[in-house]
Amino acid sequence: MMGSSTSVPLVLEQVSKWYGNVIGINEATLSVEGGAVALLGPNGAGKSTLMKLITGQLRPSLGRVRVFGASPATPSSRRRVGYCPDVDAFYEEMTGRQFVKAMLRLSGYSSREAAKRTEESLEIVGMADRAEKIIRGCSKGMRQRIKLAQAIAHDPDLLILDEPLSGLDPVGRRDFCELFRKWTAAGRTILISSHVMEEVEAVAESVILVGGGRVLTQGTWREINRFLNDIPQRYRLTGSDVRGLAGRLLRWPGLVEVKLLGPTDCVVTTRDGSGLCDEIGQLVCDEGFEIDRLKQEGHWAETLFGLAREA
Repeated sequence: MMGSSTSVPLVLEQVSKWYGNVIGINEATLSVEGGAVALLGPNGAGKSTLMKLITGQLRPSLGRVRVFGASPATPSSRRRVGYCPDVDAFYEEMTGRQFVKAMLRLSGYSSREAAKRTEESLEIVGMADRAEKIIRGCSKGMRQRIKLAQAIAHDPDLLILDEPLSGLDPVGRRDFCELFRKWTAAGRTILISSHVMEEVEAVAESVILVGGGRVLTQGTWREINRFLNDIPQRYRLTGSDVRGLAGRLLRWPGLVEVKLLGPTDCVVTTRDGSGLCDEIGQLVCDEGFEIDRLKQEGHWAETLFGLAREA
């Protein structure tokens, strides 16, 4: 059984959660020991259910969740966790400043301390000069900034972010990613779910892939890449004699499949992408095949999401 030391931000041990006959999470086991961790998976994979279990909004049907060694439902854990949900849950008639301060007051801070922390958090997320606007009239990007401000206002050790980059323009996404890097550099932990893959890849140090309510794999980007190397990858190949080249590739042991799309176009499937490039290069040099283009089809995330959908 995994340890549940108070120094470990997050541990799940054989956690399952079901809603009647529907299984939301199925025997999830994972550990987050620090830094920025990306939670990846397609819609319906179980990401939001996992986050609600971690923040104590849901209780597991089976298994155990520990946040810094305690149940996430306890006040001691909740004081150390900040949560930015994917859906809005504002008091729409308030201003952004009033909302953040109200959340701090409900958390037990004095009016003076709440006001101080409100201004600090609004400044960090770039909303200090726009926080007097009524939330109902705020843009999606402004609402995202207000949600993040309330999530960090109490200076939590673990920050749970569900699609925090949604609705932000490129400048906003860049600002948020820089903030996340500073947050982890200060020794805090972030669990971030997002479909904006480029930014997540730049911010997160490791990955948890979920699909079908299960944790499929967990590791650093390098470990995930090694995991992907065992999965067939598709390459689009164009050239003047693709049919002849495809016939020669059939002798190569690293080939999984080759599909002709026309006289000058085909798709090659292999588990050894670098080996494929070497083999094609050798055939070009030795036998004079002419290649116009060789390109991998799909981003690595598409491969991961494809696996998650099949889980």
